[in-house]
Amino acid sequence: MLCESEHIRSRSAEIRLIPFFLAVLTLCISCEDPLPVYEEPKEVLRVDFFPAVPDVVLYIGPDVNIPDTFPYFIGPPFMYLNVRVTNLFDDVLQGPLYIAGEVDFTFVKDDRVRIVIPFTHIDASSSPAIDWNTRTLTLDPNQAVWLKPTWYWKQENKWIFRYTSFRTVPINSGTYLKVHEPMEFVGKVRLQVFSQRGPIFSKEERFSVKFQGRINLGP
Repeated sequence: MLCESEHIRSRSAEIRLIPFFLAVLTLCISCEDPLPVYEEPKEVLRVDFFPAVPDVVLYIGPDVNIPDTFPYFIGPPFMYLNVRVTNLFDDVLQGPLYIAGEVDFTFVKDDRVRIVIPFTHIDASSSPAIDWNTRTLTLDPNQAVWLKPTWYWKQENKWIFRYTSFRTVPINSGTYLKVHEPMEFVGKVRLQVFSQRGPIFSKEERFSVKFQGRINLGP
């Protein structure tokens, strides 16, 4: 028969063991609970379209309404269709570089006048995010890679300003200025930069280009 002191020690041991058993039981139950399934964000990359429109595109040359004439441009004979791809993921994205897609835009007044500029690797040649030795693209969180395709003011080998009306402003004897109606375009981008991911699409963007031509009528 236990004495009273032994009985008290035995009960105190049982009390101390109760929290231990509860902790083990809780751990076992939690081990049986499945971990939540990881879901990758729906939007890992975002593409934005920033046409670099000059204030005025000025050309000099013979009457451009005559086929096969070539005007001389004051300034670059093209504009950059700047495109930015940003990593929205909270981790580094890295993989083989694979550039495919196009900038696709149309003349608002006549959607039959459509311009499609395909992307090439040259458009991204100055990006520090690309290792050209291994052709690997590495994007840290919130880092972007820029591509700069160019448009040379043509649509199917025709100067784009031939599709607009214009007014003439005399400059001096034998010379006048063609002031074309501003041309408004609407377009978007489809672009793929990683081989293991599909293409991404930009929102539609509108931009307007103003053309002026200095035309010599001759003596």
